[in-house]
Amino acid sequence: MRFRRIMLMFLVLAAGLSSCISPGEIVVDIYEPPPVRILDSIDTILFVARFPSLEWKTYQNKNNRTQIEGEAYWVQATQQAIAGFQDRTKEKESPVTAGIVNWVDTLKFHGDHFPPSLDSSALVFLCKPHKCPRVLISLESFSYQTKKRYSTYKRYVREKQNKIWSKTKLYNVQPVIMQQVRLTAYAKISWRIYDCLGKQSIFEKQLTDSAVYEMDGSTREEVERKLPSPEVATDDAAYLAGRSFAEYILPSYRTEVRHYYGGGNRLLHKTKKQVKFRQWSLAQKSWEAALSDQNVKRKNKARLLYNLALVEEMRGNRMKALHLMDEAVSLFPGAGMIRYRNLIEQETKETSLTAR
Repeated sequence: MRFRRIMLMFLVLAAGLSSCISPGEIVVDIYEPPPVRILDSIDTILFVARFPSLEWKTYQNKNNRTQIEGEAYWVQATQQAIAGFQDRTKEKESPVTAGIVNWVDTLKFHGDHFPPSLDSSALVFLCKPHKCPRVLISLESFSYQTKKRYSTYKRYVREKQNKIWSKTKLYNVQPVIMQQVRLTAYAKISWRIYDCLGKQSIFEKQLTDSAVYEMDGSTREEVERKLPSPEVATDDAAYLAGRSFAEYILPSYRTEVRHYYGGGNRLLHKTKKQVKFRQWSLAQKSWEAALSDQNVKRKNKARLLYNLALVEEMRGNRMKALHLMDEAVSLFPGAGMIRYRNLIEQETKETSLTAR
């Protein structure tokens, strides 16, 4: 009789634990679609840097701004912009570069504005030697400038005095005027994307980025020596501008901590090993097969839908993930279910706003 009571208590406790299965944590890479989805299914791209045929000069602008304009600086900075774009494309699921072409244009330079688009004959001339890639990305115009700002601040220095007693030290605190300088380099680049097959422009965007350097020292000459040259600062700003454009049209991944259900059901427990080794396709097939079983309880069905929504979120299919979570919450409106459903809904809204 006592043995039966112990067994009954054990079964009740096990049933209670099974009904309170909490999801486990896992680190996943979530696909972030770009604001502009132009390069989907594009394998290779060709870069073209359009240069003016004019030679410009370097001159001092008002407000202590140095306007550096010259063919040599233009070529170097545009190469850095393209390098920034290429470094971003080294990440997974990004197109490779078919080549880089420097194109000296006879058109008059338009400053910060877009020049006229390349015509069909120019696109054929540029794309044909590179086996006609589907997309050509052109750096249409480039403007850049540097700005310095000087300031001072007080820094208090302790100077040791003579010892009065053997274990006592006195310090004389003296204010010292320190010099500080900030160098900011701006790069404004106009990008245009061409369809090589259709021989026309399909997208254009102008982006601005900057590189900032702050140095301090006891004299102005000292801080000036620590600063990079305006040309180096401009190259860095151009590199960042290239990465910014790549992030605007290329997908990315962000690492997040998510939860998944690996218990409460025999099949959920069976797929824990697949999740551990990131075999998401196999796990997804197993979870979808389990959903077709008519004997699956409502709570376990909600857990299966939760796991499937996680897979869709990682792939960037947020609308599908939200639909799955709506179904899961309708079956079992637990706190964890509702929290994840609201998270997916918020991500879906942010994606829609960014894509506008």
